Amino acid sequence: MDTELLNPASLCLKCLHSFKSDLDDFSDLKSRARSSYVPSTLAETDRLQSRLSQVQHSISKCDQEILLLESAVRSLRQHRRANEKVETNLKALLAPIRKIPVEILAHIATYTLPNRWFKNMIGVHAWTFTQVCHSWREVTIAMRWPWARVMIPCRTATCSMSGEVIDEPGDRQFEAGLMDMFSTYMQRSGHHPLTIQTLSDSKSWESDWENSSQPIWTEVWKHADRLRALEVRCSDEGFPFPSNSLSVLQRLTIHGYMGGTLRVNAPNLCVLDLNDTKMTDVTNVRWTNLRALEVHGFDEFWGDDYEALRYCMRLEVLSLTDDVANIHDDWEPIHLPALRTLDIGRAMITICPHIDAPSLKNFVLNIPYSGDFRMHDDDIPLLASLLLPVTSLTLRNMCDYHTDLLQCIISIPRCLERLHMRQETFLPPPAVSLQAVHRGLCVELVKSNALAPHLVDIGFINGAKNIRWESEDIALVRGLLESRGIAATDGGAVLARLAIWTPFADFPAPCEGWISAYGREGRQRLEITRCQGVIVEPLEISSFL
Repeated sequence: MDTELLNPASLCLKCLHSFKSDLDDFSDLKSRARSSYVPSTLAETDRLQSRLSQVQHSISKCDQEILLLESAVRSLRQHRRANEKVETNLKALLAPIRKIPVEILAHIATYTLPNRWFKNMIGVHAWTFTQVCHSWREVTIAMRWPWARVMIPCRTATCSMSGEVIDEPGDRQFEAGLMDMFSTYMQRSGHHPLTIQTLSDSKSWESDWENSSQPIWTEVWKHADRLRALEVRCSDEGFPFPSNSLSVLQRLTIHGYMGGTLRVNAPNLCVLDLNDTKMTDVTNVRWTNLRALEVHGFDEFWGDDYEALRYCMRLEVLSLTDDVANIHDDWEPIHLPALRTLDIGRAMITICPHIDAPSLKNFVLNIPYSGDFRMHDDDIPLLASLLLPVTSLTLRNMCDYHTDLLQCIISIPRCLERLHMRQETFLPPPAVSLQAVHRGLCVELVKSNALAPHLVDIGFINGAKNIRWESEDIALVRGLLESRGIAATDGGAVLARLAIWTPFADFPAPCEGWISAYGREGRQRLEITRCQGVIVEPLEISSFL
């Protein structure tokens, strides 16, 4: 028998209340109970029966004491939990973070926004910062701008055999939730300027719906007085813009309008992006007010579109990347005196000899290497007149072109100061092999009689997913720093910045010992952006404004 059981159990330290079991004379009870022993006399049986009653009574007293103690423990635990809550609140009141000004806290909250907060439909992502405490939630709601950029779904209506639009219950439920969410965003955005975008190919509903005729747009037009940017996707019937003036609309993006006309009453529009939509299909636009114009997609660029460009006298940024162009050699040149940035792609190279842009500084060439279309040496003379005065050249999605062709392009500008190669994220065909940097071009830049001697800013942005850094790539980067880091004997420029971003192939860590190369004014000459796995999105041409 456990010797501790022979001692009293103390139940209260103050009053010395205790409990003791009288088990002294039953030390051999266990051995006898497990043997074949049978009480031999009536007196022994009566004694055992009497002792059994005493033990059962002791068990009953134990149960009573246990109930009292358990009740006391429960009460103590409740008191502990209450004290812990008070402790938490007191610590919260004394926390150093409470001393952070609201302006700093709002700045911190900006960095906690989900990555695709503005890319996916409203309500999809939870902003964890808003769920920390009531005061932090108030800070984020008061910021206004995170709630003023709204992405809503856009789909094509599902119709029956008779042509009637099918209204599914799932559609109605989702629409009601969308309306509530939109109303919440509008309340939180206050009077901040609005950006409304439409998300295509949404899988939120079991059936499709016609975006442009849904009540959500009625709600959007109620806030037209602060609608700064708008993106719409058209159906076969177009898109019903409101008849009243969108007086503060500055940027408009239109997708997929195939016929008729679109009447847009936006007198202050300065950025127009047309995707699979012809310029001449959009009426009421004040072309003379535009500062940036993008025309891209699968449509054919016709003479009417060409003539419409003549009215864009204030145009600073122009992007023409339609896949088909019908440009005639005898067309009169277009004079664009304010044009500073030109983005040309695919078949639109043929328009270059017809553009007179005396202020052009930035030239972007976007011609992915493909079986349908690729750039040839015969196309280079078409660029000559425009490339001569440029100081900044961006080669988009041309990382797989041969060195000789790229060298001819880069050699045209008289004083090229900035050269960037940008490969946007996509899965190239199996036959295409891309490197972290364009090796052939780097070799030309490293040579003593270097290509483009005035370069001070070189960049390689390669978002391809199937590349990796090889020793040859690293040696070329080192060579660029060494060869262009000092002034050439013929007066060549000193490299001020070499920027590299390969988000799917991180720069090798063992090479980081020599990358701290600094130029004038203590600025780091080599910049390696570490942002693993981030997709390189298509270049935003209007960012050149």
